[in-house]
Amino acid sequence: MKLTGLVSEGAKDLGPRFLLLNTVPSALAIVGLLAIYFSGVREGAPSWVKLRAALTTIDSVDGFVLALAVVLAGLALQPLQLSLVRLLEGYWGTSRILNWLADLLRASERARRERLRRRSVLQAPVGTGGEAR
Repeated sequence: MKLTGLVSEGAKDLGPRFLLLNTVPSALAIVGLLAIYFSGVREGAPSWVKLRAALTTIDSVDGFVLALAVVLAGLALQPLQLSLVRLLEGYWGTSRILNWLADLLRASERARRERLRRRSVLQAPVGTGGEAR
């Protein structure tokens, strides 16, 4: 059996829902992170030239490894899908650690908002309604 036949049979077994909801986001995340890495961000400012040079060196083995990594990431994240969506929507649940983290983030946001409010009151010109209330 050819490799293309093996891949197409495997894709049929996983189903369209898995491919759409797990493989596509995994592929976007992995390819995006690799693009950032190969654009030369570790040596300094990222560059399209460095990214293009890295893309020209990709062969079929690299492509297969990338596809395998995408499928494995999708398989690993699939059981966590509902929990991740709930977490991203703000449903922290009853976990003490997550509730503590939420309180910490809320306090940080309140402090940042208060600093911005004080700065805007101090910088407002006199007579424009920017006085302290």
